[in-house]
Amino acid sequence: MGSGSGVEGGWRSVRDRWVGRMTRVSTLTDAVLPLIRTRSDLHRYSAANAHGMDMHEGG
Repeated sequence: MGSGSGVEGGWRSVRDRWVGRMTRVSTLTDAVLPLIRTRSDLHRYSAANAHGMDMHEGG
């Protein structure tokens, strides 16, 4: 065994824990980000809804 083998094993386990955490965060991010609406999205949806209501009332 080399003199730094114990430290390398410690770093490897720390890295493995971070990789596992990042995978979980990425999964959470992939699930949550599509649910977030921007102001431009909300304005576009509102305008489309208003147009639809006008079309149904006028027809």
